[in-house]
Parts: sequence; C-alpha cells; structure tokens
Amino acid sequence: MGIKIEKFVGGALDTNGYIVYKNDGGSCYFIDSGYRTDEYETFIKEHNLTPKGILFTHHHYDHTSDSPQLAKKLDLPIYIHEEDYEMLKKTFKENISLVKTFKTDSEFDLDGEKITFIQLKGHTKGGVAICFEESGVRFTGDTIFDTEIGITDLEDGGYDEMSESCLAVSQWDNSIHIYPGHGDDATMDFVKLYNEELKEALVYYDENH
Repeated sequence: MGIKIEKFVGGALDTNGYIVYKNDGGSCYFIDSGYRTDEYETFIKEHNLTPKGILFTHHHYDHTSDSPQLAKKLDLPIYIHEEDYEMLKKTFKENISLVKTFKTDSEFDLDGEKITFIQLKGHTKGGVAICFEESGVRFTGDTIFDTEIGITDLEDGGYDEMSESCLAVSQWDNSIHIYPGHGDDATMDFVKLYNEELKEALVYYDENH
C-alpha cells in the first residue's frame, strides 16, 4: 500500500505543508510544516498517528516558521539537509537546538517504506526532493512546480545550479508524482509537457556546459 498525503496551505505565499502516512494508527512525518500547527495536531489525533519528525525540503521561512512550536508540543526532531543548516540557524536562533541534519545519502523509514533524498541546488544550497520511491512520490519544495521552477536570486541560490537540478529532474520517470512547496501536485509527464521554465533551464544548461 502506498502513502497517504494530507496537504495544508498557509501564510501569505500559500505555502504547502504535508502530513505523510500509510495507515490510520501508524506513523507519520510532517513535511515543511511552516503554518497551521493546530490543524496538524488535530489531524494526527483524528487519525491516531504517531509523528516521527519534521522534514524540511529547504530552509526558507515560509516552509519552516512554526515548526519549532509543533516540535516542542509533540517532542519531535526537525531534520534539514546539512548544507541548509547554517541558513536555518539565522532564522531559528535558539530553536536550532531542535534541528538535526541529514546528508544526501541519508535514509529514513515510514512503516516499512524507505525515504531518501535528492539534492536539488539552485533555490537554496541544501534544497532536496524528499522521495518515497515505493509510492512513486517526491516532495520537491521550491525547486520544481507543475508549470514553473523556483526563483534563484536569493542569498544562496543560483540559476546555473538550478539548471543542473532541472537536468536531473527532467530525467525522472514520467510516472513520478511531485508535491511542490506551492501550488498543485502533478505527474512528471505533465511537468515535462507544460513546464516552460523547466524547458528554458534545460536550454540554458545545454548552452553553458
């Protein structure tokens, strides 16, 4: 049986956060739980879920802001890629003690399903896709959306790195289902067909490498 996904949208930027689980009464992970802490708590109580931690796709405030509150209430660790840790420290301040780092080759487990990571630089240095391969699902943060790619003009972003990430993403199987940090989910066949910014990034990569 594949994973189940509950989406929460909050904040001025309509940021997506998620609860991922397999069955009522089982375990779950929160992904990018930046807003609507009370609703996360309500959902896990209604479905009798045991949260194992909070996973971040990247460090930006709209994806992370309320997570310390949730982590303290539920006594949970927060996880972020090691290359985004220092940037997260700037906004989390004393709450950084709640945070643990993972590497690109780290693995987690959700009731028997392996969770892995693909590093996707360009929006941030330590941006990742969080992958549930058995279910064919990847949470892509602000790297790849259904019809756009993430902005690259922030402090630790860069278009050249983003173009390399887009090349990697373009090779994903068409059946992969992405759940981004904003907007709607989509299959990769849809993304490859309708994401013009992805196509432009691939042209840029070909012309500059």
